[in-house]
Amino acid sequence: MACEIIADWYEAAIERQGDALAAQNAALANLQMTSAYFVAAEVGAAACFLLIYTPPPFSLIAFGICEVTALAAMAAAAYSMDVYLDQFNEATDAYIAAEKLVAFLEEMLCKCEAQLALHIPTDETMQQAQAAFEEAEGVPIPDVDDSALDEAEAALDEAEAAMDEAEAYLDEHADEEEGAWPGI
Repeated sequence: MACEIIADWYEAAIERQGDALAAQNAALANLQMTSAYFVAAEVGAAACFLLIYTPPPFSLIAFGICEVTALAAMAAAAYSMDVYLDQFNEATDAYIAAEKLVAFLEEMLCKCEAQLALHIPTDETMQQAQAAFEEAEGVPIPDVDDSALDEAEAALDEAEAAMDEAEAYLDEHADEEEGAWPGI
């Protein structure tokens, strides 16, 4: 009976290791996507900055239209990268704990079976296995969702729309006199 319980814990530890690996992979995939969003937002911010070098005053207005949203997209992507890096690290800790638990429970299972064959009490082995199982179960596996990724993507979409708006604004005022301030 004791060996069967240890065998059940062993199976649960293997499953936990798989769950931790899945969380690692999900966090890493989201980290890669948010990194790409950050680069895209940074390129957008640089493109907005280049608008300053077109003739004023319309270039300054166009710059104002797009730069803030591009910087906000960079901030959202940076925040998302931080979230997913933390989740990746948590999942890695859980994976390592599960990996150690699998190895330990494998030892305890062999020891338990040998003790049963030799008619030696298994209470101590059972207690050691249970303590190790409970300790590893205490290491949380993060729930990796796409909410931070979605926020970064939405911010990038807003930045792209603002860039389009800035370009349309410049196109609209392309024929107006250089140096003429709107509304004056």
